[in-house]
Amino acid sequence: GGETVRALPVPIWFAGSVSFPPEDLVTLVFPAFVGDYTVHPYWGRWYFWETCAFIGVSGLALACYGISAPGVAGRRAILVTLAATIVLAFGEYTPLFLILYHWVPLFDRFRGWGKFIFVATIFLCLLAGYGLDRILRERAVARRALVIAAAAAIALIAGGGAILLQDGSSVLKAMHATGQTYLDRAVYFNPTFIAASRSFAALGLMVAGATLAARVALALRVRRDARAAFVLGALALAEVFAFARLHRPTFDSAQSVIPSLRRFFAARPGDYRTLNLWRPDTAMEMGTFDAWGYDPGVTRRYAELIAWSQGKDPDKATQYVTFHRFPPLFAMLRVKYVIAVLDEAVRIFPTDKPPLGRLELVGSYRIVRQRDAILDAMAATSFDPGKEAILERQPDPAPVAGETRGTARI
Repeated sequence: GGETVRALPVPIWFAGSVSFPPEDLVTLVFPAFVGDYTVHPYWGRWYFWETCAFIGVSGLALACYGISAPGVAGRRAILVTLAATIVLAFGEYTPLFLILYHWVPLFDRFRGWGKFIFVATIFLCLLAGYGLDRILRERAVARRALVIAAAAAIALIAGGGAILLQDGSSVLKAMHATGQTYLDRAVYFNPTFIAASRSFAALGLMVAGATLAARVALALRVRRDARAAFVLGALALAEVFAFARLHRPTFDSAQSVIPSLRRFFAARPGDYRTLNLWRPDTAMEMGTFDAWGYDPGVTRRYAELIAWSQGKDPDKATQYVTFHRFPPLFAMLRVKYVIAVLDEAVRIFPTDKPPLGRLELVGSYRIVRQRDAILDAMAATSFDPGKEAILERQPDPAPVAGETRGTARI
């Protein structure tokens, strides 16, 4: 970890990214309220798979019932931990974020505080188990709980109807204004998409309300037929399995690589790297090597070098880089081709200088001890990484000049 980008604090904007948006608590009753990746495009903040707290409408109702179950061991600890994980999941949306970022070790090394919601759902599942256990033991559901659940069902259905009566454009525009969404800007101002999003959200709340109402009706039968409690538990499980099946995005892996691109590199074998700005992680599928890609554990010094090559402050290097220039120094990284999308077509560009080999014999060196001074030295037009190495300390044993140039091979 000390050799990766995690060794140093990440920028505060990076640490706060992918926090759990408070409005996404609505996913407790309808997981795709702001869309998903299978039925309707996801238009919410960050990523659907990290901002969804759904454990099923039945599971949530059982969890609420389990909170008040008598004899629950460690109820206070469970509730405190549940509340704490939800607050932590909110991340940058609460004042606590700044305190933890500046004062608690390691909280300034990572992003994605929204993942705490996963821990929260585990405790909700625990409480749901207590709720079902209470029904099985008492062979009934408290009348007050049934009244509250019925009122909640009516509220969900009414809420869905109210959404249908709203314009919805202001909500989508406000979501886009957060700067934390990934859909194209034009989508948020498209009347057809706005209307479809409104209908989808409304239908989801109505389905959640109808599901809860059906569970209330089933719970009423528990007093007359205890077997209904087992049906209630089975439906809670089935609901989550159905959700998982409906929200499982898939794709044909063969389509992730353009055949012509695969043929291009198959016809040009060699020990070199590419810089694929289109889909860097497809290098593995094509049997090639890439100079960059998505890697949360990228080595810090390499990330600093890449960030510096793009005119960025190396002290703020992360695994995210926007490439806009390709200096001759990329030959040292063995980059031979740059792959980019221009005019909606994938293009391949050779670099200006041929790449170095994986193994090189370099005839001279000099000592430069400070990182910034090293980078300045590498930026000089006179620097040739194939002829000179820059070291941070004297090598031991010291190189000895020979009368002839040696060879090196793997």
